[in-house]
Amino acid sequence: MSPLITTLTDNCGNIFSNVNNIIKPDPIRPMPKDSGTSLVNSNNREDNNNYRRRTWSRAVFSSLQRKGLERRFAIQKYIAKPDRRQLAAMLGLTDAQVKVWFQNRRIKWRLTKESEKVIKAQDSDDEHINVE
Repeated sequence: MSPLITTLTDNCGNIFSNVNNIIKPDPIRPMPKDSGTSLVNSNNREDNNNYRRRTWSRAVFSSLQRKGLERRFAIQKYIAKPDRRQLAAMLGLTDAQVKVWFQNRRIKWRLTKESEKVIKAQDSDDEHINVE
């Protein structure tokens, strides 16, 4: 072996033999609420309450999107994942938005059904009272 190859092999061997000694950084954490500090030091962690929570904004659907969602809901109350993805793509929404919309709409539908039952029960009670 030439002296150049021997030197390269020795140097590379030393570099790769020290791989286990490399310090791995901590995973990235959300920024603390007080934004005065630019980085969060893993050694100075106090408690998890200092980390920012993700805030969500309310999605506002267009009338076309609402109509499309309502039409599909009239056909089927529970939507399968492939159908949900297809509907989301057609309406320009995310899969999660369609999923949550259907969840919320089913709750509204159940509450409406229950309130209609109560009204019918009250009406039938009123009819019995008037007849007697």
